Amino acid sequence: MQNRISLHIVTLDRLTELCTLLCHLRLQTYQNWDLIIVDDFSGNILFNHHTLASMIQRIKLEKHKVKLIRNPFRMGVCKARQKAIDEDNFGNSLIMRIDDDSLPDIDYLQRLVNFIDIGYDMAGGIYPIVANPELQRRVKYISPIINKVELNEDGSIKKMGDDCGHSYYESAIIPAHHLRSSFLYKKEIADKIKYEQGLSPSGFREETFYCLRAMLLGYKMAVDTGAKAWHLMTPSGGCRGVTDNYRIDEQTFQTFMKRVYAENPNFLKEYDRKVLNDVAV
Repeated sequence: MQNRISLHIVTLDRLTELCTLLCHLRLQTYQNWDLIIVDDFSGNILFNHHTLASMIQRIKLEKHKVKLIRNPFRMGVCKARQKAIDEDNFGNSLIMRIDDDSLPDIDYLQRLVNFIDIGYDMAGGIYPIVANPELQRRVKYISPIINKVELNEDGSIKKMGDDCGHSYYESAIIPAHHLRSSFLYKKEIADKIKYEQGLSPSGFREETFYCLRAMLLGYKMAVDTGAKAWHLMTPSGGCRGVTDNYRIDEQTFQTFMKRVYAENPNFLKEYDRKVLNDVAV
């Protein structure tokens, strides 16, 4: 079905957050979606819990397909996200990965679906943290491309922009170098790109890895500053954990960027030209 979304949620030991997220999904103005939840081997079997089971049953009665997957051991965030993709046989044209502690505003899905009609392939919003004071910004003070990547002369990362942690006075669609947290993308991208298997179970940088690889294939992405997906905790996801592997992942990412730069030193400039000139915003 055109523009039907497969919602992919990966979770670990976050029953309360997951149930809260499902409540927000049921309230969305855009209801053309199905659901896959991957439990990355939680200590207690989440799907047996009465509250979650009742919520899942309610969602099924509302004509959404649901697939529940419990990993037989902890795979980590990258492999768990890829598991959701591999098990998705719904035949939907769009995929949205959602952090399990995310609380999307009721128009979040609708706002991101609108990106497809104006020529984008991937779409994200912003993710203020619920517990933090809300810091609002004005769109006119940010660069023409959001979440901008800047490189050193050898191709390593000089600066990784992240303008999506605050809310904005105005709503604007702004092209992006990479997306964060809960974002929407075309199913054809998942057919071409797998989540980075070289990263550690913590999966630090997995979102940016995925988006930059999509960029290299010619896909265009943007952020709607009016689409808010609040976070109860941090945008790190429940299956990451706190480990020393973040440093290893950062090294893996830097190596990847240097190789890409060596093969095509103008890829960022080419993307900037394409995304600013070819999309009817």
